[in-house]
Amino acid sequence: MILKLHELKKPIHLSVTQKDEWFKDVLSKANLSVLDDFSLDLQLEKDKETVLVQGHVRGNIQMTCSRCAEPMTFLINEFFAPVFVHGQDPDTKDRGLHKSELDVTYFQGDEFSVAQMVQEQLLLSLPIQPLCSESCMGICQHCRKSLNEGKCECKEKIHFGPFHVLKDLKV
Repeated sequence: MILKLHELKKPIHLSVTQKDEWFKDVLSKANLSVLDDFSLDLQLEKDKETVLVQGHVRGNIQMTCSRCAEPMTFLINEFFAPVFVHGQDPDTKDRGLHKSELDVTYFQGDEFSVAQMVQEQLLLSLPIQPLCSESCMGICQHCRKSLNEGKCECKEKIHFGPFHVLKDLKV
């Protein structure tokens, strides 16, 4: 969905689910596996050369636990409010960014992609290291048994790390 700045005369409210083709395409491009009702609410409003966006995305997705590699469900329930400013991105090399500038995106021309913005917000809401539970034990690095199901039968525990050579050091 491409939004043209000159056509945005009054605020636009969008409410879509994963059944809508446009949103289904956004979820597909973000490579997200949706489990049940997944919804997006967007409010777009133009203020001179600025487009203010308020959004809320909610729903469950299928992910893989980063410790045990088992499938897991993750609930996305995120509010976001990026600001789109028409014009050139100011040179920020010599100064730091203020907190109010973090959600500002500059765009050229008369249009910007709402789909790309939604996809970006979805990806930002994902955890860096998804865990099925805080107490997940992971898998044995030798026999690949899930340690959540019990201890493995490995006889010898080999620990290699950057400080492995120091274990026999006498001080």
